[in-house]
Amino acid sequence: MNRRGVTLVAVMFIILTMTMLVISLSSLFYSSSSLAVRGYYSLKTFYIANTGQEYYFKLLSQDLDWSNPPFPETKAFNGGYFSIATSSASKDSIVVTVTAVLTAEGTTYIRIIRPSYGRSIGSGWANYSLYFAGTAIGDDETDIGNNVVINGDIFLNSDVDLGSNVDVNGDLLATGWIDGSTSEVAGVASPYEATPEGFPVLDTTYYDAEIASAEALPPLNRTLSGTISGTYYVNGNLIIGQNSTVQNNAKFVASGNITINNNVNIGDNTTFISGGTITINNNVEIGTGGLFFASIGISINNNLEAGTVTVGGGTTFLTPGYVDINNNCDIAGFIYAGTSVDIGENANFTGNIIGGFLDSIGNNSTITLSGTVVDYDAISGLPATTDASIDVTGWEEIY
Repeated sequence: MNRRGVTLVAVMFIILTMTMLVISLSSLFYSSSSLAVRGYYSLKTFYIANTGQEYYFKLLSQDLDWSNPPFPETKAFNGGYFSIATSSASKDSIVVTVTAVLTAEGTTYIRIIRPSYGRSIGSGWANYSLYFAGTAIGDDETDIGNNVVINGDIFLNSDVDLGSNVDVNGDLLATGWIDGSTSEVAGVASPYEATPEGFPVLDTTYYDAEIASAEALPPLNRTLSGTISGTYYVNGNLIIGQNSTVQNNAKFVASGNITINNNVNIGDNTTFISGGTITINNNVEIGTGGLFFASIGISINNNLEAGTVTVGGGTTFLTPGYVDINNNCDIAGFIYAGTSVDIGENANFTGNIIGGFLDSIGNNSTITLSGTVVDYDAISGLPATTDASIDVTGWEEIY
């Protein structure tokens, strides 16, 4: 082969090689471009799904009861659409499935996400006349007697046994079964509810410090009678004698038990702090703005009159333990009992009662919600009031 022939072969080889290289690079660029396009549209579909999640979250935030959630929708958005479905719905928890679909350049893209939501109660307990969401005790059954009227929503972490003619002007929610007629429940009667998060825990630091101040004194039990005023710290038990008058702004701190005997008249803005129990005997009257704290528990006997149904006119009873109220008591205020509450017959209570477990409400009693008779934020040790919050408790993408 002559030199010209060799040169021609070499040129053709180079042209062929370059052609193959161009074809390979073109194929690579096309493949990369195609992947980029598909990635773009897939990501766009994911953003549509997220938009659907945010859209439905806004609806949930405006709904107080997710057991009957906002109607799932299908909505067009940004060239595609999202559809929403719900499952495992209860008053304060729900699972939402968002499916996004986008068709572009002959290809359909689908992305599915599934967020789970839970609502913490915050100080939403203040919106309940009765809110019991601690650890239930005893037989875990709440007995509500005959002819009881409850004005406001109720949450009970127990089974509930309703007597005859129980009238609830609000929702009745329970973690267990509800036995008895619910025909007089104006709102929702819903058994087997999940317990909301965020039950307030009483911080007793202030009260413990006051009790420690009393314990620093020489041991001494005291009985006070007649007209009583001023401040008293007692390292022992304290008794307020019967027929006594306790004047406004008086303060009593005892390391032991405090007993208030029959027919005592207690003025406004008084404070009683006990390292043991507080017992309030029969026919006692308490003015406005009172505070009663006991480390173990509070027992209230018959015919107590406490507080007034005015703004800030209520009486506060606080204990990490129990509150037992006997018959014929008329109370405006706030009760916090870490373990249990038991209410006798013919009670008339206006305010809020929250605690670990509600044992019973006696016949012919009336409980009425009021969020103004006590300033919750002014109660030492009670968590500051906050709005209920919605939390994302789970999230997954379905492939």
